[in-house]
Formats: sequence, C-alpha cells, structure tokens
Amino acid sequence: MCPPYWSTKGQGAIDSIATGQPPFSFVIMSSSHKTGTVQLLCLARVVRDVAGVALSTHTGNATSAHVAAAIAAADPQPGNPAMLMSVLPLNQECFGRADGGSGPPFRCPRPDVPCNPDGTPRLSTDGCYMHLPATDSGALGLVHFVRNPWDVVVSAYWYHLQTPAPETWIDKPLSTRLGMMREAGVPPEQLAALGTGEEQAAMSYGDTLRALPDEAGVQLEFWRSAEGLYAMARQYRLLRHQPAALQLPYEGAQAAFNDTVRRIAGQFWPQQHAGRILGAAQQCDPTTWSAAQLTTNNHVTAAKHSAADRQRLQGVLAAQPEIRRHLCVLAAALGYADDPRCRQQPEQAQQGQQQQQAGQPSVVG
Repeated sequence: MCPPYWSTKGQGAIDSIATGQPPFSFVIMSSSHKTGTVQLLCLARVVRDVAGVALSTHTGNATSAHVAAAIAAADPQPGNPAMLMSVLPLNQECFGRADGGSGPPFRCPRPDVPCNPDGTPRLSTDGCYMHLPATDSGALGLVHFVRNPWDVVVSAYWYHLQTPAPETWIDKPLSTRLGMMREAGVPPEQLAALGTGEEQAAMSYGDTLRALPDEAGVQLEFWRSAEGLYAMARQYRLLRHQPAALQLPYEGAQAAFNDTVRRIAGQFWPQQHAGRILGAAQQCDPTTWSAAQLTTNNHVTAAKHSAADRQRLQGVLAAQPEIRRHLCVLAAALGYADDPRCRQQPEQAQQGQQQQQAGQPSVVG
C-alpha cells in the first residue's frame, strides 16, 4: 500500500478544506455511475425549487476550478446553501514515488490515475488527494452517494446492454474504450482473455456486450467500471474524516428514502424548508413509481431483471479470482467489509456459480 500522498501536499489538500459546522453556504452533491445519480440530481432540483437557491451541474470529474466557478456564480448566503451536482467523483490528483516507492513524490503521467514507482497506472484506493476551494462565508458541505461495488457492476452491465444506447459513448468503437481502460491500469491480458480481439475492437462497446455471453460481458463491464469504482472508493476514504461530508449508502436511500432526505435537508438547509423538501422529494423515490415508470426509465434496471439474475452474474464475478480480489478491496474501502462474497474462497464462489446455473440453492451472495 502506498502512503496517502495528498497528506504531504500541505495547504490546499483535503485536510484543509473549509468544511465544518453550520451555517453552510455551499453544498457539493456527488455520485458515481449507478450509485443513485438520478435520485440525487432529482433531490438537488427539489431543494433548488423549495429553498430558492442556485444549482449548477457538471458532468464529469469536477475540479477545484469548477467548484470555484459555481460558488462565484451562485453568490451563496450562509444558512441556505447553493449547490453543485457533480455527476462523477470529484477530480483527484495522483502521485507516485520513485526509487521503488521510497523516493520523492511525482505527478502520475495521467494525473487522475494512481501510478506505480515506474509511472505505470495502477488500480488503487490510495495515491491521490483532492483540492476544493473555501467559500468566502460559511462552510462547504458535501453529500456523496456510494453503493456496494458488486451491485454497481451488474447494474452497469444491464444499463449498457440497452438499445438504443442510453449514452452516446456506448456506440463508439470498443478499441477506444479498451485504450482508456489500459490507461487506467486494467491489465491488458485480462481484456484479451475475454475475447476482445481485433474483430471485436471494431465493434461498439454496446454491440460487444450484446455479442458476448453474459458471463464474459459482465466481466468486461467490471474492468470498464474499475476506474470509476476506485475513484469512488478514494473519494469515500478521503472524505470520511470530514465532519461536513455526508456519505450515504445508496442501499439506505432505497430502503429508507424519507430518512435519507430528512438527514440531508436537516444537516444543510433551514428547518423551515425541511417539510416541503420531503414532500416534493417523493417524486425522486423509485420505490413509489408505477410499473410503467420503472419499465420506461432506462436508468432503473433492477425492475427489468430478477434477483436470481443478479446473483448469478455476481457469482460469475466472484468465481474470477482477480475480479473478486478487486471487488473485495473496493467493498472494504467503501464500508461493505462484511460482504459474504469476500468471506469465501474462490473455489467456493465457483461452486456457487455452478449451483446457480443448475438451479440449486447457492452459497454466493
């Protein structure tokens, strides 16, 4: 494990962000792919309308400059904070150490991806820091949704299988995506083993997923998702000691939506808005949607697949030792340390997959 290089940066690093006690003047809402982005953005719009505050959105990894621009444009007031919705984890700056890890830190060749001592990219929960600007008045707050990475991968797989493609990049050549995956630290041999050769590289990412057997497709989706999953885990770890960073599991928001809304509204916005925010936020709760709403919404995939299908695909992932290792590291880093799949030996996971395929009770998940 490499040391947390952000702690060596001194002023401006994560440990000097102006978070703290109310009154708050600005709140960043952040989520990752398939971790409740739709619900969090819906809630942000509700707060905007009820509290009468500014809301800006950024699709991508919002940098310190993006945050500063949003704060300046909003001219926020302490006690009724404006917002920025970041649709992806916040931007991170990553460093490696030369001389086998004992030398001085250097900026990684791709600044947002951790690297080894020789500069090559690696999938890691550390090696990066975050920088966010202070506000002129009041404190900066953060809301961050996270989700069990095992569920993220399967949901992302189903999402990217849809036709028409719900996002434009899904229709772009697989070769482009494979290059990005390798640049993020995904081992090329893992991708080659899934049958992503020259013939498939000429296809789009979505067409490739649909052409592969789902056992191979869900593995490809894990490797495609790995960069974002690790960025989410690093953000969670970097923010976990910040008193004004409210990091909430997506599963909790699904199971107790009203409690989640009360917690967010109660921490950051005036009490007189809380009841109206909760009432208006009911539209953001998918558990209240009709069957037709669930079926037609391409972001909500669980309603279109069975729990048995989800378990079977997660069993496929658990049966692959390298994928299982990564998912267990991520689960632990995100607070899902008791995930049952991470208490099994690989051969047990393989047995569970075979049992599920045969329609027998399984020990997996």
